Amino acid sequence: LLAAHAAVDDARVLSTWTDGGAPVATAITNAVELAERDLPCVRREGGEVVCVADHALCGPPIALAQGPAPPPVKKPKRGKRPKKAKPAKPVASPVIAKLAGYALPAQVSRLAFDPGVCAIVQRRLDCFDLAHACKVTRPWPAFVNVEDSAGTCARLANGTVRCGALGEPAAPVIAGVTNAIALSATATRGCVVTNQHQVLCWEGTAPATAISFSP
Repeated sequence: LLAAHAAVDDARVLSTWTDGGAPVATAITNAVELAERDLPCVRREGGEVVCVADHALCGPPIALAQGPAPPPVKKPKRGKRPKKAKPAKPVASPVIAKLAGYALPAQVSRLAFDPGVCAIVQRRLDCFDLAHACKVTRPWPAFVNVEDSAGTCARLANGTVRCGALGEPAAPVIAGVTNAIALSATATRGCVVTNQHQVLCWEGTAPATAISFSP
């Protein structure tokens, strides 16, 4: 898994970096999904979402990595006065300066970062206002019973698709789309595959039309 400033390796460990910096492995493990919009976030097993930022988000910060353990203290030999212990030198942590992890206030089933830092929570689309302590917002209240999302569209459990526009609360149903089983969309165009192996596409929120493939 790869994003602009983060990656998840085969061991499902998150590494992150700043522009021009080297990747640094973090203590965030069990990552199963990665997305980035302004800052990288991962979904971990169990639904926890952790974002990496250089400023406070929600709740207390999560350590990204652990510095090396301090050396063991040697016991003085019998009959000798122990030497005065020298103050321990500070151990530099491998964490990138000022970066920390923060957990979003929700257990999610999937990340949905096209309209912002959002996620599918209890089959609805919830977004997090990172500028205001991760306040949860719902840009399109009609996005319920969500099976999947892409761009600014959502595929619902009844096989229909709704698409919203940023800044507009309405998310109309895309006419002509039924029995959708897969969705791919951007902010301006979308397509679905139906359970009848048909491909339907649309522009914006206009009605969908069937796509014919030449043999």
